[in-house]
Amino acid sequence: MTVSKTKAKLVDVARQLFAKMGVENTTMNDIALASKKGRRTLYTYFKSKEDIYLAVVESELDILSDMMKHVVEKDIQPDEKLMEMIYTHLDAVKEVVFRNGTLRANFFRDIWRVEKVRKRFDATETQLFKEVLREGMEKLEGMQAGLSWLTILNKREAFRIAFDNFDCKKIALYDDAKIEKLMQNSRIVRNRLKIKSAITNAQQFIKIQELYGSFDSFIWSYVDGKPILNQFQTETDIPAKTALSDQISKDLKKLGFKFVGSTIIYAYMQAIGIVNDHVKGCHLYANK
Repeated sequence: MTVSKTKAKLVDVARQLFAKMGVENTTMNDIALASKKGRRTLYTYFKSKEDIYLAVVESELDILSDMMKHVVEKDIQPDEKLMEMIYTHLDAVKEVVFRNGTLRANFFRDIWRVEKVRKRFDATETQLFKEVLREGMEKLEGMQAGLSWLTILNKREAFRIAFDNFDCKKIALYDDAKIEKLMQNSRIVRNRLKIKSAITNAQQFIKIQELYGSFDSFIWSYVDGKPILNQFQTETDIPAKTALSDQISKDLKKLGFKFVGSTIIYAYMQAIGIVNDHVKGCHLYANK
């Protein structure tokens, strides 16, 4: 039996004994005898009953983490994932409580003893929830895109005037007074964070120009200067984002750009021709 299997067996035997007899009434000798591994083997892995008790708690939390990860990996909508994660968590805790008999009393009475282990689990679970929420936000961004693009297109000329004909060098120098002026302009979308992001993005845009010679050279380097020609049959086949838009979005965020989610980047890729998503029935398809 491998080291990992031996340790796992010891932990499982300990869990069963703790559940049946209670932690206080179970000795290391009981665990050694029940596992048929001997005291020397037991003490090779665990210095004390406290150590193996914490290992039992950790193993139970690992089972719950694996169940939560399985839900996160499902191909379902983010809101469905959140609900299933919540129910999975509750069902798993219920299962742990009923499966472990006397052990559950020790767990709740001595919660301070397992605090360190529980904190690690909490961090893992929190990260899983964040992943699903992030996925939901990106998909929501895609659902809002139709309305958002229409809103922006209707205000395009107002934006052009307000933002100095989209001159990145001028926008990069905007100060607080200019921001306040833009916030008073009812003809544009008055969102302070997005106005500030336009300034930040202009500054980063200039840095990329200096580094690559032009932003055009930078962005087209992702496809070696050759547009991606897709062959979708219907508009419903066209994705809201792709692995490439994910990568570009990630890279731009690392460079300091704001409001450059994958969905927005994919729309940008379509707009500048990096990806050509005209469907086969479109009159422009033959001109690809």
